Amino acid sequence: MKKIISIYLKEQLRNKAVFLSTMITPFIIIICAFIMNKKIPTVSPMIIKLQFIPLTLLMAIFMIALSPIIIYIAECHERKTFLLLQRTDLKTKDLFLGLLFASLIILNAITLAILLAYNFIVAIQFKTMLTIILYSNITLISLYPLSYLIASYFKTTKSANSVLAPIFILLILSVNLPPVFAALTHEKVETYYKFMVWNPMLFFQDITLVSLGSTAKTWLPTYCYNVGFILIFTVSYLLSKRSINKINLKN
Repeated sequence: MKKIISIYLKEQLRNKAVFLSTMITPFIIIICAFIMNKKIPTVSPMIIKLQFIPLTLLMAIFMIALSPIIIYIAECHERKTFLLLQRTDLKTKDLFLGLLFASLIILNAITLAILLAYNFIVAIQFKTMLTIILYSNITLISLYPLSYLIASYFKTTKSANSVLAPIFILLILSVNLPPVFAALTHEKVETYYKFMVWNPMLFFQDITLVSLGSTAKTWLPTYCYNVGFILIFTVSYLLSKRSINKINLKN
């Protein structure tokens, strides 16, 4: 498993152009937040905590952690890497856990960097940072098995890249739609949250907003979100189990 972690991290860092391109969007948002704070300092702290920070963190989970995993697995299918690995002593569970831990290492480093960068603009307590990092990990873990399912249908890097855009819209932009609908219909935003209970990024955003002090309380109790994360992971793993087993490494 350690070898898988090392190989994946080296592979991500080796292709510096791709790695930097995935990082640039979240940090552009941070720059915009910094400029906004300079221009309208009386209003910007609230807006930054309510909109900028959650969006940046959601994009980090998807663009820096989840998307590279999908592309990497698709590339392994494309290059027949798994066929070569079948001749080694590598076990399927070591591959599964190794790629997960490697992606968590990257996610934790980037999430911490994002929070520290925002801390220069608005004060963020260390306890809040730990809570956000913890739930960013849980969010990634809940979605991680689906990367094998997606990569099993889109077995080239080109096709995998093409499907990431609609997945991005589905996971991230859908989280930001309830406030828009609520404003248009003059209803509470919670009215539309029930249609997004399948999306763990909604749970993460809600917990993040409360941790930052942007909202008074979460839509559901935290333990409900924790149960939701477990259920989503279980369902995503069951849906992806066949794709994972098709890799056909040693058990």
